[in-house]
Amino acid sequence: MVATHYVDRVRRLLTEEMPGLRTIDLVVAPKLKPLAPGAALSIPILTAPNGPSAAPMGRADFPAPAFQRAAARPEASDIDPLSPDQVSVPLDPRLTFETFVVGKPNELAFAAARRVAESATVSFNPLFLYGGVGLGKTHLMNAIAWHIRQRDPSRRVIYLSAEKFMYQFIRALRFKDTVAFKDQFRSVDVLMIDDVQFISGKDSTQEEFFHTFNALVDQNRQVIVSADKSPSDLE
Repeated sequence: MVATHYVDRVRRLLTEEMPGLRTIDLVVAPKLKPLAPGAALSIPILTAPNGPSAAPMGRADFPAPAFQRAAARPEASDIDPLSPDQVSVPLDPRLTFETFVVGKPNELAFAAARRVAESATVSFNPLFLYGGVGLGKTHLMNAIAWHIRQRDPSRRVIYLSAEKFMYQFIRALRFKDTVAFKDQFRSVDVLMIDDVQFISGKDSTQEEFFHTFNALVDQNRQVIVSADKSPSDLE
């Protein structure tokens, strides 16, 4: 849950403090032993070495405020484009074709998803999955990505939410690095965007998505999107 919904915000905040940061690993720490009632929390204080210019004992050295460090932020030319694995959201190992429950309402979607995942060539493009919340769209998206990566690890697959696509685009605009953004998303073999309805009405992101979509289709690359509405109901 944290990796899916908050890792981008955590990375963005940490990058402001550590410009060289590229990836974040989330580790669940063992449960900490609670402090006994009345126990004091011990916090070490940094001290400077002895000498004429040494700081007084007990005084800690803290980093400069963020506004003083603004000038040290990386320029666009210093930002490396992220790899597909870094852009993609982590896949859920439980969401595979083998664990998907097939019934009358979803058997067509399942068959189409399986065909796209197993085909080395693009049979139909794009694949658009739509349905209400909790009906298996994200499950099928994860299953397709898992199957493609296991079948042919050399294929470049990006799977992310529409919200994260929008964040990556805004990041590129902020650092004036839209060329790297375009190269990144238009050079993949399979682009998968979940909950595409979230970019509806966001003009600049929507326009960029359309350009990316057209570029990939023209190159015979696979595009897979999902939404909670049919295409005719999306503005």
